[in-house]
Amino acid sequence: ADQVLDSFTAVLGDGARAAQLLEHIRYRTGLLVERRTGVFAFAHLTFQEYLAARAVHEGNKLGVDPERLAREHADARWQEVIPLYCGLTPAPAATKMIEALIAQADSMRLGAIVTESYLSSGAEIVNDKELRNRVIGRAARAPESSAKKNSLIRFPEKVVAPIANRQLGLNELAQGLSAAFLWLIEHHDLVDWDSVVAKFREWRTCEPFQLAELVCLFHAIGPRTTINELARNPRVYEAPGPIYSDSEQYKTQAEVALMALASRMSEGVPDRALSVILQTLCRSADASIRSDWVHGVFAKLMKDEYLPHDPSSWADFVRHTRGLTKFTEASSRRGEEAHEALNAWADFLESAIAKRAKKTLKKKGKRPTKKTTPKPSTKKTAKPMGGLKAGKRTAKKTAKPMTKKKTVKHKIKKKTSRR
Repeated sequence: ADQVLDSFTAVLGDGARAAQLLEHIRYRTGLLVERRTGVFAFAHLTFQEYLAARAVHEGNKLGVDPERLAREHADARWQEVIPLYCGLTPAPAATKMIEALIAQADSMRLGAIVTESYLSSGAEIVNDKELRNRVIGRAARAPESSAKKNSLIRFPEKVVAPIANRQLGLNELAQGLSAAFLWLIEHHDLVDWDSVVAKFREWRTCEPFQLAELVCLFHAIGPRTTINELARNPRVYEAPGPIYSDSEQYKTQAEVALMALASRMSEGVPDRALSVILQTLCRSADASIRSDWVHGVFAKLMKDEYLPHDPSSWADFVRHTRGLTKFTEASSRRGEEAHEALNAWADFLESAIAKRAKKTLKKKGKRPTKKTTPKPSTKKTAKPMGGLKAGKRTAKKTAKPMTKKKTVKHKIKKKTSRR
C-alpha cells in the first residue's frame, strides 16, 4: 500500500489527494483489490498487462525495454504484453519487435506470440505480405502443443501450404512436433509429397526429432506405394528416435513409424514398410513400444482380415508378429488387448497359409504323374496350297471335268447321228 501511495503522490504532487485516490480505487472503482492487509493487486489481469505495455512503450523505472521482452518472450508474464505493445506502438517500433521475435530461438510459446503480435499491429504492417510470410515461416518451424492451438490456422490455407511444406522437418527444438507438421497432418490434401520425399532422401543430415516428423507424416497419411518404395532402405527405421521428454522417448524411428501406422487415416497398409518395421523392432533389445500402438495397428488388420499382397511373406509376418509380444506388458489391460490382437492376426495368417497349401496340393493331385507322348494322328492333313506341286494338282483336278464334258458332248453327237 505504501508503494502505491508513493507512486500516486509522485504523480499528483499532493499526499492528501493521493490518499483520497487510493481510497476511491480501493472501495469504488474495483481496479485494485486488497489481497491481504496492505497488499494490492489488479482485479483484471488484462488492465495490468495493458499498463505494462504502455510502460514499455513510454519508458519505466525498471528499465524493461522491447529487446528484453523479445528475449524473455517464453515468460508467461509477457505473453499478452508483447502483442499489446505491438498494437499501441507506431508501425516502425512494432515491426522492430516482430523482427526481434522472428530472430529468437525456438520455444513452445514463440509461434503463438509472433503470430498474435503481427495480427495485433496496425494495417500498415498486416498488409506487408513479405513480413507476413516470414511470420508464418517462423511460426511453422516452432513447436506447438496441439493442432487446435496451432497459430497457422489464423492465416489463409493457400498462403500457409507452400510455407508449411518448406518448413517441415526444420524444427530446432526437441520439445514437440512443429506447427508445420500439425497443420499438414490436418490438411493432407495440401501436402507436397515430392518436396517431402526429397527431404526424406536426405534423412542422414536430419536430427532425430526432425526425421521423426517426416517418418510420422509419411506413415500416417502418405501414399502406400511411396512408403513401400522408401522402405527399401531399412536403415531409416534403425536410426535413433527422438527424445521429447522423460515420459516420451523413442529408441528407433521404427517406433515412430508404428505409432503413426496406429493412427493411419488413408486406405491401404504399406506391406513392405510394416515388414521392415516389425523386423527392426524384433531385433531391438530394448524397444519402447506402447501397447495402444500395437493394438491400434493389429486390431485394425484383424478387423479388415487383411492379408499382405505377397503370400510368400506371410510366414515372416507370423514370426515377427509373435515376436512383438515380448515388448507388450501382458499385466495391464492395454497389454492384454495388444497380445490378443497380435496373436489373432498371426493365427489368421497361419490359417491362410494352411488353406493356400491345401489348395496347392489339390491342384497337384489332378495333374498326371507320368509324361505321355501324344499318338500320331491318322487323319490326312491337307497340304498347303501354292508352289509347283499344288499347281499341278489343281491342273489335274480341273482337267477331269473338262474331259467328262467333252465325253458327254461326244455321246450326244453319236445319238443324233444314229437317228
